[in-house]
Amino acid sequence: MTRMLANLSKVNCYNRTGMNEKLVQEIILQSAKENLLNVAFFGIVDEQEKTQFLFEQTFGIKFIENLKQKEITHVSQLELDKGMEQRILETNSLDVLFYEFARDLFLQRVEEMENRQGYSVREYFHHVRDSIQSASINDMTNNEASDEDNEDAGEEEEKLMSYPSKGTADTSMLGKTKR
Repeated sequence: MTRMLANLSKVNCYNRTGMNEKLVQEIILQSAKENLLNVAFFGIVDEQEKTQFLFEQTFGIKFIENLKQKEITHVSQLELDKGMEQRILETNSLDVLFYEFARDLFLQRVEEMENRQGYSVREYFHHVRDSIQSASINDMTNNEASDEDNEDAGEEEEKLMSYPSKGTADTSMLGKTKR
């Protein structure tokens, strides 16, 4: 994961002859962290509700169905002995450090968004989201009824309120980064 987000040209890509491996790992980790800081949005699999909240607030697009947190996954059912678990952690130590950074950054962004919006993730999903959505739908219905010439505009606005509906979501911003 870390190598996928790092700028490998900083460590001469795959030809690192004569380079100190520890230094290479530090450069890769730092580069991945810098790149993640510039990504407008990313989520954490173990935080589905917060991920959806941050996505919807960042892009102004509402999911048709809420993301669901799976408590039991294939990985959660694996039985690892301590030796195997230790080998996995050692082999993926860079990814473990990067994940810790990413998780902290993610939680900071969620907290900042909660403060900016004036409500928590929990309040958003239990009260605010539905009232915002129904108010927007009522506004659109009233606008369409009073302005029959703009029927197409009302339909486009309704399409943009829900994500993902096939063929209507503008996903061009999903891979873009903040500058």
